[in-house]
Amino acid sequence: MKTKTEEPLRLSDFYPHLELGAVCYRNGGNWLWAGFPLKKGAGCLIFKGRASMNPRPVIAETQALRRSVPFSKLEACVHHPVSLEELLQAKIQQQFQILEQPVALEALVQRQYLHLNYSNRMEIETELRERLRELRGLPFSSLSTERLAKDAIWG
Repeated sequence: MKTKTEEPLRLSDFYPHLELGAVCYRNGGNWLWAGFPLKKGAGCLIFKGRASMNPRPVIAETQALRRSVPFSKLEACVHHPVSLEELLQAKIQQQFQILEQPVALEALVQRQYLHLNYSNRMEIETELRERLRELRGLPFSSLSTERLAKDAIWG
């Protein structure tokens, strides 16, 4: 039996790797999309999911309101090799509206719009762990006590 040696993954592990991004919403299907440019390397980290509610319209242009809404279900975390601006233009063409820009991933987590960890959703945690390994430049194979013992240099 393999034992996990990795610590629980948290979205806070991504904070040092991401710039300010944007949150977009599409009414048809109640979709949310959040993109954050990488600090090192090309492209953006993208979070996709469903909104827990419809966003409220801005009352006045001068009033600084948070227009983002919570993700009710995070469905994917992917890396796209293009800039945030290009991705936003594509989202606008797909009938998405920009709800908030700029925004930090940390702010979305603090507002509880995204959960800090997804340990109860194995498929999302696996995707997040792979994205974090890519950002850190680590190998993708998971460490286990069996593998560590097998690969250890005995002498």
